[in-house]
Amino acid sequence: MAEGQIMKKIKFVGSTSREKIFALIAIILLLLVLVRGKMELKIPGLDEYYTIRDRFETKSQLYQRYKALLNEKQHIEEVHHANIQVIETLEKKLFRGRNINVTAAKLQKMIQSLATANHISIARTNIEKPEKIADNLYMIRMAVYGEANRMTDINAFLARLEYNRDKYLFAPRLYLKLSRGKLLIEMKIFSLAMTNT
Repeated sequence: MAEGQIMKKIKFVGSTSREKIFALIAIILLLLVLVRGKMELKIPGLDEYYTIRDRFETKSQLYQRYKALLNEKQHIEEVHHANIQVIETLEKKLFRGRNINVTAAKLQKMIQSLATANHISIARTNIEKPEKIADNLYMIRMAVYGEANRMTDINAFLARLEYNRDKYLFAPRLYLKLSRGKLLIEMKIFSLAMTNT
């Protein structure tokens, strides 16, 4: 009796029993589709639909991933190009030679020409054993002993060392002594060098 009362309370839009059956089947299928999304139910007619839908979602996700990688690739190539330019600029500022002795001689020649241009006479130079920093990268330490007539010549020489745009040169130590009207100079100069081997 309770079942009959429930059926009487449910009123369908259609008046025939055939329309009532179609409406019940549609409601049941709709509920199964909604439940299928939350639970893995095997519905014989809808398995192929879900397989195709899953493939489509997978391919769509894969497409989005490839698109993101392509955008990243362009960004990575831009960063790589910028890094290569920085490396090339840095390498131009290093002394280069077939071995470390040749590069040390290039540094010595450059210091001699800078000193001559600023009216400083170099009495002698002493190159310490180069320190290996990386595979082909070395730090060269050179002691320079010389003399100058005026302090402005020494200032000009130091400015040329400090603001040298061709090579990296560092002068961390400078000793000056006045003797018989001349300025005696003792300084340490560091530079970075690369060998071709």
